[in-house]
Order: sequence, then structure tokens, then C-alpha cells
Amino acid sequence: MSKVIAQATKIKDNNTRANYITSYCNDMQTKAFKDGKQLLNDVIWEQNYNSNTFKIERDLGTHQMMGEKVTIDPIEVKLNESGYGKVPEVPSGN
Repeated sequence: MSKVIAQATKIKDNNTRANYITSYCNDMQTKAFKDGKQLLNDVIWEQNYNSNTFKIERDLGTHQMMGEKVTIDPIEVKLNESGYGKVPEVPSGN
């Protein structure tokens, strides 16, 4: 954000400066919301896929409990964070 503010100080017109900062904040909020939604979907998918988590393991043939608790591997989430560091260019004519 400090880089965006530094860029905004180069804009002479107050309305253009306000629009520049507001646009940046809206873009980051939209990206964060999209990433948050993806993260939630990934967690829900993993939860549903591994619905036996923390249950007692059963023998596949006899369905008898084997006495061992089943746990899943940690979830690996891949998000594209590269967009968060981009500073938009100052509008031309300012």
C-alpha cells in the first residue's frame, strides 16, 4: 500500500488521486475475496472427500473396526499471490 500511496502523490488532481487509490483498494478486495472463496471451496472439497477423518479405520472386506484412527495429510492450497504486489500505473496526464 505504501507504494500505491507514493504513486498517488504524483497525481495532481484530487479526484483522480482518490479514484486511483479507490480502484486499487477495490481490485485488491476483489482478488482477496476470490482467493478466500477458492480457499473455502478447497477446504470443503477436502473435508467431503476425506469424510472418514478422525473416524476409526475399518477393514474394507469385513467392515470391522481396526482400532486405528484415520487422519488425512495437511491440505496444500495453491493461490496466485502475485497480483497483490502490483502497483497500478499513474493515469496519464497527471
